[in-house]
Amino acid sequence: MSEMPRSDTTTTTGGRPRGDSGVALATVMFLASILFMLAITLVTLSVSYSSQTQFFVERDQALQLADAGLNQYLYELSQNYAFWQTHTTVGPIAMANGSWSATATAPTTSTPLTLRCTGKLGDGTQRTVTATVRFPAFSDYTVFVDLTGSTYSIGSGATFYGPVRCNGNISNSGVITGLAQAGGKCSAGSSFGANYPGGHQDKAQVVNFSGLTTDITAIKTTAIAQSAYYSGSGGLGYRLTINGAQVGVAKITAINYNYPRSGYPADPQLGAMTVTSVATLTVPASGVMFFDDNIYVQGTYDAGVTLGTSQDAYVIGNVVPASTNTTHSCGIVASSEVLFPYWMQGMPADQTAQAALLAESGGVGPDNTGAGKCKQYNSSSKTWSTAYTPPLKTSVTVKGSRAMAVEIGFSSGYGTRSFRIDPRLKSNPPPLYPVVPGDKLKVDTWWEQ
Repeated sequence: MSEMPRSDTTTTTGGRPRGDSGVALATVMFLASILFMLAITLVTLSVSYSSQTQFFVERDQALQLADAGLNQYLYELSQNYAFWQTHTTVGPIAMANGSWSATATAPTTSTPLTLRCTGKLGDGTQRTVTATVRFPAFSDYTVFVDLTGSTYSIGSGATFYGPVRCNGNISNSGVITGLAQAGGKCSAGSSFGANYPGGHQDKAQVVNFSGLTTDITAIKTTAIAQSAYYSGSGGLGYRLTINGAQVGVAKITAINYNYPRSGYPADPQLGAMTVTSVATLTVPASGVMFFDDNIYVQGTYDAGVTLGTSQDAYVIGNVVPASTNTTHSCGIVASSEVLFPYWMQGMPADQTAQAALLAESGGVGPDNTGAGKCKQYNSSSKTWSTAYTPPLKTSVTVKGSRAMAVEIGFSSGYGTRSFRIDPRLKSNPPPLYPVVPGDKLKVDTWWEQ
């Protein structure tokens, strides 16, 4: 009997054939649903990416508006340093795709001028950029001397640790470690490499020292507003003793110019002061005090402070910070001169002034005029008639800056002299310290708020 051919078709229990068509349909439906889900996902992602792209484009546009506004404000500041005082708020200023608005927050004793600018689109998208700005100040220089049309001569034994600037010429046989800038010409004693290791620049911008009157007036106005102003003392001036964040103020009624007689222990010491206490003030929020009289300054500061006077300022002792780690700085600004009366009672043999010193119309140096008043007792005539020449002090260190209209050398009062910049003055100049008009603004920080 022959074998029957085998069929590939299976039968169900009921005898009906069962094929693969159902499985295929299910597979097709499953794959179709996956493809559909992928398509939906792609469409969703595309819409999301498009939306995000538009979002970032709009944010970038808003940021560009903020940057443009901040740059515009900085340009106005570069043309007029007082712009922020009269324009604390600017805007909104309309642009092609939106607007920008800027505000200025006044500098304090611990923070520089702060600018905030917000760029805003028509749909409300906005971003804000903040920058801190510092004006180049006279305190940036170890020495800044006017001498327009004249020459600032530096001897072979002098070393200046920091930048030096002169409106006239600089004739240098010493060493200037920072950049030397002359409104005229720099010349060297031996070689430019040896005398100017920090580099030199001829034909630098000439700065008008008489323009300092505006800055000094601003210090006075601020001091008056914060009850830190004193008019004439009715005597010889005010003695100011700095102690941390406080300043003791006393009227000076007499200064002794007589050298004590031998064998007379009751004689007052040369340069002794007769004073009457006036007040003890806490350094105000502005950091400035002003006096329409001579001031005699000494002490240790633990707050940013600028002491201004419409007359002369005398440094009658050490003026130093309370801590070497402090960020505070001290400034002494005089309409006339800043002098060191080395002959006075209490003057240390090794004196240090860690401060920014500025004399608008005079110089910064020893008080030779006062020394010329010193007298010695003449036992024959029984009068104080013979001129007495005080001995030199051992040394003086000015760690800070000296800005002056005319040059006064320290050699007549001190055996050795050292002048170096205080690095703190770059980032934390004394409050309302006079700026150098026309110099480039210094933007310390720039970030999105």
